[in-house]
Amino acid sequence: MASSEPKVPAVLVAPSTPLWFHVLRWALVGGFVAFLVAFSDVLLSHRRAVPMAAAFRAIAEPLLQARLEQRAWPEGFAFAQPPPAVQRYKFSEAWDKLVPALEVPGAWSYAPETQDGLARGVILFRPASPEAAAAPLRSVDQRLDDGKPETGKFRRRPDGSWGLTLSVE
Repeated sequence: MASSEPKVPAVLVAPSTPLWFHVLRWALVGGFVAFLVAFSDVLLSHRRAVPMAAAFRAIAEPLLQARLEQRAWPEGFAFAQPPPAVQRYKFSEAWDKLVPALEVPGAWSYAPETQDGLARGVILFRPASPEAAAAPLRSVDQRLDDGKPETGKFRRRPDGSWGLTLSVE
């Protein structure tokens, strides 16, 4: 049923603060939220990059040791099945310590290559998702090298993998 009270509209009151103040306040709140999102993205990529950079450094040691003692780079292999010639330098022990800390999924391998007449070894990482791994790998590049994916000893390769070039020269 209808109410018997009269329908009198409330008196309109002008806002006490100007419109520009509300616009500025919401713009600042939006800017702060955008900053937090960007900061968390950078922080997450750096947090993922620290163990990966440590993995590249730790794995380089047994490979360089093998190269210096055998006077030749070992044959190429996947890290899941290292050859006995590299196992002698405690490769699997070093690798097994590093695997639990790695958050970026992908396949690790090693390959010798000749570049400009010099023999070198390359530690290769092929990310499972290249788009998701791009930011952490750029951060790894900053930690290991010059921070530019196209130049230096740590670089992105045309096949989508990333490689750290090892040399003893």
